[in-house]
Amino acid sequence: MRSTVALLALLCWRVLPALAGDGEPKLLFFRSAEGKYGYIDHENNVVVPPAYDNTFGFREGLAPVAKDGKFGYIDATGKVVISLQFDFAYVFYEGRAMVRIGDKFGYIDRTGKLVIPAVYEAAERFSEGLAAVKKDGRFGYIDRDGTMVIPPRYEKAGPMTNGAAQCHRDGKYVWVRHDGKEIRVLN
Repeated sequence: MRSTVALLALLCWRVLPALAGDGEPKLLFFRSAEGKYGYIDHENNVVVPPAYDNTFGFREGLAPVAKDGKFGYIDATGKVVISLQFDFAYVFYEGRAMVRIGDKFGYIDRTGKLVIPAVYEAAERFSEGLAAVKKDGRFGYIDRDGTMVIPPRYEKAGPMTNGAAQCHRDGKYVWVRHDGKEIRVLN
């Protein structure tokens, strides 16, 4: 009984993000007894058989999946639409998904085309048109075209929310606007 409760708790924790978003496939991922991930619908019908080592849920109609150490993307029917070719891949935000190739991060579009080269030491999801990326040990922000719009000067950088992002620089938390202006320093 305890293992069933733990499995259900894990399932709820892992599937709640998959429910977000209008028009998103209403599929829930699950982990089989063999440790493989697949997807079920709300009637508990298996839509995508458990064949993957990892997944993060659907967003913008696609879900990243991993198998044999490589990541790609499936659609709601389970068809692989972006081949399993990346060393890591995350869900789409604003038409871009962060991927890792070797030890560097870049971004692909929904066709799988690398639209922002994998040149970053770390990368975050897009939010409000910008994404935090790490270059030469510091975080800055790029736009959807890959143009650096806020130079890398932060030790940590979060997603843009309500027009600003919380960053960490020189031992202090700083709120940074889209234009790079720091609007408040928190000690």
